[in-house]
Formats: sequence, structure tokens, C-alpha cells
Amino acid sequence: MNQVLAPYALYVALYLGVALTGGSVVHLPLDPGRYLLIGAIGVVIFIVASALDARRRHASAVEGGSGALGR
Repeated sequence: MNQVLAPYALYVALYLGVALTGGSVVHLPLDPGRYLLIGAIGVVIFIVASALDARRRHASAVEGGSGALGR
């Protein structure tokens, strides 16, 4: 179950980061303070999820898991 749940949670976090950032850019003129904060949170979520996903993919490649580059 963890083999499915962890990648899914990372993809949801990546999408959430992009959605928060994009939404804040579109709505920025309405309330700059609020949407700058939402955009910053979105960027942080995206960066953290990207780093965790890269670490998971690297570990899988090194350990020879199903996501290895040579397969």
C-alpha cells in the first residue's frame, strides 16, 4: 500500500503547489497581500514535493527498484 500511496501523495503535493501558485498569480490584483502569501506557500510546497520526489526516484534507481533507469 505504501508503494502506491507515497508517489500519489507526492503528485498531489506537486499539483497543489502549482495550483496555489497559478491561482495566486491570476488573483493577485484583487488582494496582493493575501495572494502573495498563498503564492509563496504554493512555491514552498512545490519545491519540497519536487525534492522529495527526486530523492525517491534516485533511491529507487540506486536500489534497482522498478523505477530504475536501466529497465
